[in-house]
Amino acid sequence: MVDSLTCAVCGGSVPLDEDHHYVTDEKKRMHDRDEQDEFVLHDRCARATFEGWWSP
Repeated sequence: MVDSLTCAVCGGSVPLDEDHHYVTDEKKRMHDRDEQDEFVLHDRCARATFEGWWSP
């Protein structure tokens, strides 16, 4: 069983029994199959990264 994953922002260990963010990024392609990536971030890294972003 996996107890932690790597933070996509800082590279540190993200314990899955603590607050964290799970982010899915989907690249929409016009002529090829779409691509999807999944990331885990510490709560503090997510707040710092997404601060100031606007909702679509």
